[in-house]
Amino acid sequence: MRKYILFITLLAFQTVLFSQELETGLATIDDQIEKETQVEILKQLKTLFASYAATGKMESIDAIDKFYYLFDAEAMVFNDFITKPYETTRPFSDYIDHASIKFKEGMQYELSNAKLIRLNVNQDFNYEALISFSKRVHTVLNEEGENIYLESGLNSEQRMTVLIDPYNTSRILITDIEGISEDIKVAKVKEDKFRAVEHMITTCLTGGFGSVNVSNEIEGNPFQELSGSYQTLPGIQLSYGRSLDRSKRLFAKLGLDFSFASVSTNISSFSHMPSLSDPLKDGFIISDKVSSAQSGGGGTGVQTGDDLEEDAVGYIIPSLRNGEGINGGIEEISLFNFQAMLGIGYKVIDGDRGGLMANVMFGPQYIFGRNQNNIRYTGSFEGVKLPTNSLFPIEDLQALEFEPIRDGTTPGSPVLEDYRFDGDLSDFVEDGDSDDNLSWGLGVGLDYIYKIGYSFGVKAGVDYYQSISPYFAHTESSTSTGFLQGNSNTNRTQSVLEEYYEGSRLSRTQFSLGLFFLIEP
Repeated sequence: MRKYILFITLLAFQTVLFSQELETGLATIDDQIEKETQVEILKQLKTLFASYAATGKMESIDAIDKFYYLFDAEAMVFNDFITKPYETTRPFSDYIDHASIKFKEGMQYELSNAKLIRLNVNQDFNYEALISFSKRVHTVLNEEGENIYLESGLNSEQRMTVLIDPYNTSRILITDIEGISEDIKVAKVKEDKFRAVEHMITTCLTGGFGSVNVSNEIEGNPFQELSGSYQTLPGIQLSYGRSLDRSKRLFAKLGLDFSFASVSTNISSFSHMPSLSDPLKDGFIISDKVSSAQSGGGGTGVQTGDDLEEDAVGYIIPSLRNGEGINGGIEEISLFNFQAMLGIGYKVIDGDRGGLMANVMFGPQYIFGRNQNNIRYTGSFEGVKLPTNSLFPIEDLQALEFEPIRDGTTPGSPVLEDYRFDGDLSDFVEDGDSDDNLSWGLGVGLDYIYKIGYSFGVKAGVDYYQSISPYFAHTESSTSTGFLQGNSNTNRTQSVLEEYYEGSRLSRTQFSLGLFFLIEP
């Protein structure tokens, strides 16, 4: 009885081996190939196909490695374990990655009717073989991406192209496997059964640029047509997406952005006086000591030397005329941005290796200073430094409407040349502090993803963001004399954008580059 069982087992084993063995007897062989070379090539083809049959089930890491090295680097293979593939063929590395992830214990299939169709010399003078075979796969993925077992199997007829090096016939690689699946009936998954989903996690470095546009100007604003240029230093973007449909093209998305940014505003259009109708007020004083009469007048002009106390150090600075004012004046605000966005993404292109996803997002953005004194001022003034004595000809300056200061001439007052100065803006305005603020905005963007393996790859993206609520919070000035007027070294308790405008909107373009990972439970 034991002998009978052993005989039946050996017979079945030999039948399986024979069904997977490559038949070469009926092949068409090119006459250009020498007989001795033909024999060697046929031997190599049989060995290759036997390895393909044995290692293709990928039942161990060693088998996966051996299976991988049977293929040319650019080989494409037939999707023979998917009931209804979206792509008929896929890169062999993608095929291996996908199968090894989905079938933890390996694939189950049988090969049969393996035949060498032809062996010829191709146009590149390499040897090329075409092999046909039948394949019945039992472990497959249904349309929902679920791992199921088919008793009858998923049947396909496949053709394998093999390239052989004419100078070394042991160098033999599979370059292509094409196939056609037979129609099968797969039982529908119950409606209440959990649908397979895809999770996409990305991590990227970001950088961007844009502008902060202002509106709702406060009365008495000493600036004209202000806007801030916006720039981010490299930041970090994290995002999570979850597929919502069976085709895994529509995703719900959550994104988080962390970045340092700066807003630089040109304040060269500063003018302390809205009108030049009174020539005697065509200038103003900045001083470390201002009399009560001067401070009460808001520092609007120079009337007499009595405006300064005796031991004061003061400066006369002309107001804006024809674009003059602060030379190269910049207010720079250093910020830290935190942004959280929620929305949807859709794969408008979903190819074998690459894809393009369009996104629409909405969410809040929170800004706060990197540290104390996060506002810096640069630039310079031209003016006259007042000496602390009664001999200084301030009445002459008033009579000449401060023209000697504005145009660099000194008619009637040659002594002024000795008192001209070109001072830094930071000498008159100390660093300031901006307020934290929460705003809301909308974003649209495109992400290009390229698969390195089945479950990971690189991502490059670009998005445009527009705030729909004020990016900076409006803050009333706590400095009674306003910007630059009154005492020198006036500490700013808010930025120009915060003090003189009630509305501000950020428009920003951002680029990202990083990695993505796919998880299919």
